[in-house]
Amino acid sequence: MDNLKNFRRTNYCGDLRLSDAGKTVSLCGWVQRQRDLGGLIFVDLRDRTGLVQLSFDDSTAKEIFEKASALRSEYVVAATGLVRERESKTNKITTGDIEVYVSELRLLAKADTPPFEILDDCKANEMLRTQQSAIRRVTVKRTYAPIACGDAVMVDWASAGISGKFAVRTATLTLVGGCPIEMEVKRYER
Repeated sequence: MDNLKNFRRTNYCGDLRLSDAGKTVSLCGWVQRQRDLGGLIFVDLRDRTGLVQLSFDDSTAKEIFEKASALRSEYVVAATGLVRERESKTNKITTGDIEVYVSELRLLAKADTPPFEILDDCKANEMLRTQQSAIRRVTVKRTYAPIACGDAVMVDWASAGISGKFAVRTATLTLVGGCPIEMEVKRYER
């Protein structure tokens, strides 16, 4: 395992655009998917802002290429590389016009392969989802807000169907498969 010593994130995955082509960026996140095409490897890296494609080819340093070929879903990595325009663009993701050609790759944590793909619109059995401690969800008035390790707890109150202004007051929330946490929430009506 590597560490983050002397590493500094410069951008979030979902924030990169074609206008960033030519820039060297440093990213951190979870491996969504890895595709090994022989002499070419693509890794979809995600963080709380979205996905970006990392690319590795024959000209990538051997050590980095081998590390990339060993990546699996939900591994935590940090990468530094050059943003470049993709040859085959896609409009399915906001970063579909670019990829990051990796020059430095750090494996920060390994993870067991989850029994289902972690997506917003996952159709996995709900009982199976709640049994997995890797999926952490906070219950707020019957509304679920996904939380990932290292992310700040953020709840989109408007999409949760809760209106009004909120200020601070103590409430205890429990993470499925995790420890209880305290969060302060108070609702004010206008």
